[in-house]
Amino acid sequence: MKFRYKEKRYNRTIACSQIIQDVASEIGLSEDFILENIRSVWESAVGDIIATHSYPFKIVSRVLYIIVDHPIYANEIVLSQSQFIKRITELLGSSSIDSLKCTVKKKPYRKESDVRSYR
Repeated sequence: MKFRYKEKRYNRTIACSQIIQDVASEIGLSEDFILENIRSVWESAVGDIIATHSYPFKIVSRVLYIIVDHPIYANEIVLSQSQFIKRITELLGSSSIDSLKCTVKKKPYRKESDVRSYR
């Protein structure tokens, strides 16, 4: 626990989600935290069909990298990127990404929806 000298204090009740975001950014997990939030709303942001064929992989410098299993879905995501970013921002309540980039790779077919092989 570090002490925060000369930093603005909250003189009110703070939501638990704000505390979690502050702690995550303090220990360097803010991009992972944002990525998990995006993954949780991904299907409702892009739709069932695109969500089935795509997976948010990582965030680097406010760019969301997405893995898709066919070039058609990559093209659809790139063409509709402004709508998807707007929808994600509405669902999450904050703008955490500026653009989307797609990579075409085969998705592993397993019993579980495990995507660790992409890392």
